[in-house]
Amino acid sequence: MLTTREVELKIARHGKYLQNIVIPRVQGSYKYLGFETDMLSITKSGYATGYEIKVSAGDLRRDLKKPHLMAVITDQQSGLNQYYKRLKYFYYVVPKKLLPLAESIVPGCFGLLYVNEDNRICCHRWPERLFNFKWDQSMILHMAHLGCMKLYHK
Repeated sequence: MLTTREVELKIARHGKYLQNIVIPRVQGSYKYLGFETDMLSITKSGYATGYEIKVSAGDLRRDLKKPHLMAVITDQQSGLNQYYKRLKYFYYVVPKKLLPLAESIVPGCFGLLYVNEDNRICCHRWPERLFNFKWDQSMILHMAHLGCMKLYHK
């Protein structure tokens, strides 16, 4: 069974960590996102993609109770405007065995990635473009700073 940390490393590669700024475990208290997400990748051009990792069925089902996901399920456009306005794309990442459940739970505007039998990230469903919000340099620097702090803070 894959751990969240193992999937994080795979997403960092998928998020092109050599080209982009990839920040793990982004807390909802950060001033630029109104919710917690497992990974955030920001391109050189200033566009952000969020990733939510789910390694168990229970974890995936519990996500339905989170306010940011409930808002999208209840009223997609309003929920996206409220919580996801600074993201160009958003993905859920699951082990292959959770794909059927993820397909039935995850809103269609979000992409679905899975870890295959060879431990590679594969795309099951591409995300819709959410917004064209461009992060400015001060926002990117702030998030990069927070990401670097995670290296040394436990």
